[in-house]
Amino acid sequence: MKNDLETEVKFYIPEPSAFRNRILSENGVSQGRIFEKNILFDTPDKTLRKKGVLLRLRLAESCILTVKTPPETPDPDFKVLHEIETRIEDCEAAARVFRTLGFTLETPYEKYRETFLLEKVEICLDEMPFGVFAELEGEKKDIRNVAHRLGLDWSLRQTLSYRALFELLARHHGYGFSHITFKAFEGMPADVPAILPRLA
Repeated sequence: MKNDLETEVKFYIPEPSAFRNRILSENGVSQGRIFEKNILFDTPDKTLRKKGVLLRLRLAESCILTVKTPPETPDPDFKVLHEIETRIEDCEAAARVFRTLGFTLETPYEKYRETFLLEKVEICLDEMPFGVFAELEGEKKDIRNVAHRLGLDWSLRQTLSYRALFELLARHHGYGFSHITFKAFEGMPADVPAILPRLA
């Protein structure tokens, strides 16, 4: 079980193959690539989201239950959340429990994730249905150092969740769907640079 602060930022990666080679050239070590299916749960009136709480089931090599809550003091430069994670034996049984408790608003999203270790930073190269992003997690100074080594523009870092980025895209393009899956995005435009906020 894990219960601690998660500190991260993400960057949009328009050329993922070149970026992956850059990670390896800096002696980053790949931990492998997997497909993830995630489901976010909430009440119909979005009680959890209004409180900044995330309740998620993730099915990949195993089923992981995650709860994220905002910290006492937000940091404008990083995405910082309290995170509790634990393995679940039966994902569908856990989903039925949540539905029984009234968490009937479900938002599925998919991604392919390759994880690297570079210095003390975990780099997740995430292929989302609407684009590829690099998520850097670790201590704040280590994240900044690794971002610099990899040639990432710090002003282009993102602290929004993938769901929030999708919602910006949905408003920009007028999507008529809410499932963040590869099937839903077949043939759909996804102008990610047009919706990315720029931080100081």
